[in-house]
Amino acid sequence: PPDNPDCPLQTRASKGIPPQITSPMHGVIYNLRAHSLEKETIPLQAVTDADSRQVYWFVNKKFLGKSKPADPLFWTPEPGNFVLRVVDDQGRSDARDISIVIIE
Repeated sequence: PPDNPDCPLQTRASKGIPPQITSPMHGVIYNLRAHSLEKETIPLQAVTDADSRQVYWFVNKKFLGKSKPADPLFWTPEPGNFVLRVVDDQGRSDARDISIVIIE
């Protein structure tokens, strides 16, 4: 997210509540159907503090996209193990591990 040069990121990130990822769920292994991989999506969603206006989604440090806090971002994943991270426009973040496998 764009940074406001008048407000140090550390100051903004230390105030308020960081986002909490609600989807994908913690500890769940997601199964993709082999015959419809291009249609399989996982909604990415997080609960945020009231001052958050945008959330930014990353998988293994690669930027996926941004959304408003109440709106999910749909991810078309590939099989593997990933670290999913959400960062709000205040610099606060949450992360979780996610596993995706293909089933026949």
